[in-house]
Amino acid sequence: HTAVPNGVDAFSPTGAWALSLKEDSLTLIRTATGAATTLRRTIHSPGAKVSFSPDDQYVSCAGSEGGVAEVFTIATGRSALLWHEASVDASTFSPDSSLLATQAAGKLRIWKWRTKEVVAQCQIRGRIREIAFNQTGVLVATPSWVHWLSFDGSVLTPSGSRQLHGAWTGAYWLDPAGAALRTILRVTRGYVRPES
Repeated sequence: HTAVPNGVDAFSPTGAWALSLKEDSLTLIRTATGAATTLRRTIHSPGAKVSFSPDDQYVSCAGSEGGVAEVFTIATGRSALLWHEASVDASTFSPDSSLLATQAAGKLRIWKWRTKEVVAQCQIRGRIREIAFNQTGVLVATPSWVHWLSFDGSVLTPSGSRQLHGAWTGAYWLDPAGAALRTILRVTRGYVRPES
């Protein structure tokens, strides 16, 4: 087997790629061969988050500074810049990879990222930590709430919320199918209950 270097920040959905993130670049490593490709970031920013597309062809880098999400096409190294009015805290691709959901200053945006067109947006109370697409729309998680929004291709409509209760000592994630909120680190007396 081929050894994957230390310092891996993410794996692609199929496991074909490992990614190492630096302030000015992304290094993609083919897990089967160990061959590496470096993609230069347009906006240098520490503490960024990365998100692979479900088909392993694209990767989004949402910087904690600079107010931009940068989407790379892995095969060519070309990128598209999606500008925001504040730091971008989260991003994720739709199941068909044609759309990108981003969050900045509590505003959720759905982009046709190839043309840099915002097709829908919605203000969410609280700072969004995680975003996931499901079969009918988008789920977003803030430190205290999970919100469900339906999406018809042009309009985001709030369709429900659940409040998080308990002493949360770890992070959480929304599974890609949008079926559940799950904890990935220790949670003490944490549970989810419907909004009253």
